[in-house]
Amino acid sequence: VMAARKAKELAGEFAVIADVITVPQGHETAVETALGAGVQDIITDTVAQAKGAIEFLKTNRAGRATFLPLDKMRPSSERVTGRMDARSGILGIAADLIGYDSKYDRALRSLLGRTVIVDNIDNAGAASGQLRGWNKIVTLEGELIVPSGAITGGAAKNKGPKLLIRKQEIESLTKQIAGIERESASLHKMAESAEAVLADIRSRLAAAEQSLAERRIELAEHEKRADFSNREAERIAKEEAQARAAA
Repeated sequence: VMAARKAKELAGEFAVIADVITVPQGHETAVETALGAGVQDIITDTVAQAKGAIEFLKTNRAGRATFLPLDKMRPSSERVTGRMDARSGILGIAADLIGYDSKYDRALRSLLGRTVIVDNIDNAGAASGQLRGWNKIVTLEGELIVPSGAITGGAAKNKGPKLLIRKQEIESLTKQIAGIERESASLHKMAESAEAVLADIRSRLAAAEQSLAERRIELAEHEKRADFSNREAERIAKEEAQARAAA
């Protein structure tokens, strides 16, 4: 569906749940467990857009998808009640803990408005008894409790990264790359400045060496003249001495 939208084969706005939410670090597993397959649900602005996308999938035998049309989404009016005490390990309602554009509030409230995130399985069990109105309680490690009393947990066979964790890693690496690029640009600028200073020093050094060579030539010329003057003075003095002796 997203590829078809990009290729302009589908009209309307489409957004995947995983792409529109920002999850605090450490909460990725809990939120993805709460969403389940819903992490790949597609938000549309209207029912008509959702119907168009479904017809596209049917015509092209391109699989199935769940659509959340914002103009028809009706989040439950029921709210989770009871004391949500952080000291009891209750971190809050999932929809309140994640970040997203207010445009998608109906969709996210429908999916996560009655989901409680708790730190561990023991506190999840306690919360299930003291809270009312919830439909899911999930832990940071991915255990899940539903109102019937069923508990889901364990280790998944697939050890590959989850969508939200992968998204978090991509965002983190993107920030690191941007930081490295800024640092590289700064170092490059410093290197250019240092090269300019070095070129100036080399130019001044060359000028100083040229001046020194000229001064050495002048000094040699002065020494040559001084030597000649000394010899002339000695010659004249000698001639004067001989002249006096003859007189």
